[in-house]
Amino acid sequence: MLSDANPISTNGTPEVVEDIVCIYIDLDSLIESCGLTPGENRVVQNLMMGYALSDIAEHYGVTRQTCSVLLKRAVEKIVAENDRRWMAVNSDAKASYRPDLCLK
Repeated sequence: MLSDANPISTNGTPEVVEDIVCIYIDLDSLIESCGLTPGENRVVQNLMMGYALSDIAEHYGVTRQTCSVLLKRAVEKIVAENDRRWMAVNSDAKASYRPDLCLK
């Protein structure tokens, strides 16, 4: 339940915003390290800025299907890199590769 209290901390930054910023920094680092092609990277970066696949396709003069394929490949690489990092820290556990959950 949300309280009526002001969510702003004493330093003027909401704690939730700080958590979200940290997540985006981690995601940016992950994306940079997983070897996306220039096309995959353009699709991912534009999606992160809020553009729809149809808008991205139109801007770059490709089909929406092409953008979907680029996104699927990018997600597979990002998930694989995330699993690799996770396994490096949690070597005794098994990571579950389920890109289908990310593409719905």
